Formats: sequence, C-alpha cells, structure tokens
Amino acid sequence: MLTVTETWLLFGSHIHQDFLLDHPDVLSGIKEVYTFLSKPEQDELYQILLEINNGEYSTGFKHKFWRKSGADFFVVGKGINALFAEALSAIQQLRQ
Repeated sequence: MLTVTETWLLFGSHIHQDFLLDHPDVLSGIKEVYTFLSKPEQDELYQILLEINNGEYSTGFKHKFWRKSGADFFVVGKGINALFAEALSAIQQLRQ
C-alpha cells in the first residue's frame, strides 16, 4: 500500500499554482522537479509512480494520494490516471 513519504511531499511542494506559467506543460515541469531531487529521492519517486500505475489503485485513491502530496494543481476526473501514467513515462525517459 502506498504511503505518503517526505519525498512525495517534497515533489508535491514544487507543483504550485503558477506551475504552468513556469513550464510549457505539466510533464516538462514534472521532469524538472525530478531533476532537482537527490538520487535516493528520484529512486523513491520512481518507485511511487511505478506502484500507483500498477493497476491496483482506483481513480479515487489516486486523487486522494495526489492531494496528499500538497501539489497546488487540480486534476479532474480520470485525468489523474493519465497524469500518473505520463509522469511515469516522462521519468522513465530521464532514467535511461
């Protein structure tokens, strides 16, 4: 079961109200936040994204988990599924 960690909170703290003013799109912003994390934090965030995308978690759970990050960026409906899947894909590209 996923739990909220310091890394998850740190990640979320970088996603603020003006996030899309600072980045051309959400995924490029997520990539930038990822690069600011230490290697152990990057590894932990990657594991979180792998787990949340494993098919075991409902859309409702994903929304709650996202909100617990403290991110000041609202995601509507099933868009949360796409956000997590695309975030994982973006970070996998950086890890290659």
